[in-house]
Amino acid sequence: MIYLGMTLREADASRAPPMTESTMKSHLRAGFVLSLIAIAALGATACGARTSTSVTPPEYVALGDSFTAGVGIKPQATRFVPDGCRQSLLNYPHLVARELAFLVFADASCGAARITDLNGSQPTNDGTNAPQFDRLSDETLYVSMSIGGNDAGYGDVVDTCLRNTDPDATPCVDKFVTSTGNQLIANAEALEPELARAIDRIRMRSSRAKIAVVGYPRMLPPGGRGCGRNVGVSRADATVVNGWLAAINSALRGAADSQGATYVDLYEASEGHDACKPRDERWIEPGSGTDGADSFHPNEAGQQAAARAVARTLEMLSGPSGDSGASSPTGTTR
Repeated sequence: MIYLGMTLREADASRAPPMTESTMKSHLRAGFVLSLIAIAALGATACGARTSTSVTPPEYVALGDSFTAGVGIKPQATRFVPDGCRQSLLNYPHLVARELAFLVFADASCGAARITDLNGSQPTNDGTNAPQFDRLSDETLYVSMSIGGNDAGYGDVVDTCLRNTDPDATPCVDKFVTSTGNQLIANAEALEPELARAIDRIRMRSSRAKIAVVGYPRMLPPGGRGCGRNVGVSRADATVVNGWLAAINSALRGAADSQGATYVDLYEASEGHDACKPRDERWIEPGSGTDGADSFHPNEAGQQAAARAVARTLEMLSGPSGDSGASSPTGTTR
């Protein structure tokens, strides 16, 4: 586990940007922390495990792949995950932990992670990441999880669909869409039972945890409109990619709903901030001309936007009426 004071010193020394949501400034630090401690105390009293004078500080654990890890965004975390995970100190889990002043925090996210890496070790090109679930404990009260893109063929989608130099060609349609169906959609739909099992395993390790299942942000505009030379995609292929990403998010939402977790929808929130937008508007970096993050991954602005949505959700779940079984299109419960 990371004690947040140490993480804050690292992040502050690395120009961690301030959160911009004014509503998260006046009450989150004091009120949220007090509510976390109160919940921990109530849970301990109910379980008879400890007295109120020996409450363990609330824990937040983040699980995920490269979209969570913030690959390509400097500075990189080096103390608690292998260098091969390429985890950033400015990714959304670090920003959430910093903004909500979690007293104990662990970020297990790792680039290229798949669902099986939650429960098993993940070799990288520079070290091995321990099973992400190993960061969970009986004391973990809050968990965020975003994973499944690599299982659904993310790398193949980028290489086949988003690096096309001929605007009239449709390599994505040609490879994945046949008379028998759309292979990408089938891959995405197959994720839901695996994701549901992953949530169930989180509960087995951390029975009191409130779980936020975080969706993926929009990568392309509808029909690929406005995509130029930095994003090589035809309109037909862009439609396939958007349908694939929507299907992944549907699987994440379905798993969250079926297991009593809360879904955080970044897809709708990221409309108008896709990889085809100008540098000062996009939350996802394009295939070329990237600025501070890997291509087709969230940049610093995208990580900050995700942090705002996840922080709002965790704040809601910390209240006495918090219900971890509700889904939300913007990170708050309706």
